[in-house]
Amino acid sequence: MKTKIICVLFLSAILIASACKKKKDDDPQPYSTFKIGALNITYNSHTKFGKFCVLSKYCGTFQNDGYQPDINNIQIGLPSAVASGSVFHAGQSDFYFIYVDAQGNRYYSYYGGNMVLTVTSWEGNGGWVKGTFSGSLPSEANPQQDSVIIQNGIFEGKIWYIE
Repeated sequence: MKTKIICVLFLSAILIASACKKKKDDDPQPYSTFKIGALNITYNSHTKFGKFCVLSKYCGTFQNDGYQPDINNIQIGLPSAVASGSVFHAGQSDFYFIYVDAQGNRYYSYYGGNMVLTVTSWEGNGGWVKGTFSGSLPSEANPQQDSVIIQNGIFEGKIWYIE
């Protein structure tokens, strides 16, 4: 009888201990989603935000699986002063935003427009960046006459770089 009681108590202790363990939150999944006219676009893959950039301090690209630099992606470049709550505007030094559509047409904040990107969370190296964006981007081919309007943009991605 003592053996049965000890076994029941032992099993109860194991069940209680396993029930009390904290469940580890899963990392978010990198993605970007936005709207152009009636078209909803989602990119479920990205390059980590790193420091291998030409025009800014940190840069990352969101795309469909199988990165093709000539079509279907957005590229974001952020200045060194990035932090949670930072707001960046088209034309601002060291900030760029590029959208490349399915036909390979490039729309680029360098040529103007009113693209605004807000960093809602910046966790630094090894952490995550999250933010929102919207606005217009002029066409690289014809910046005076052609532009695209992006609405309700959201992104989140991993930050990783070597010091």
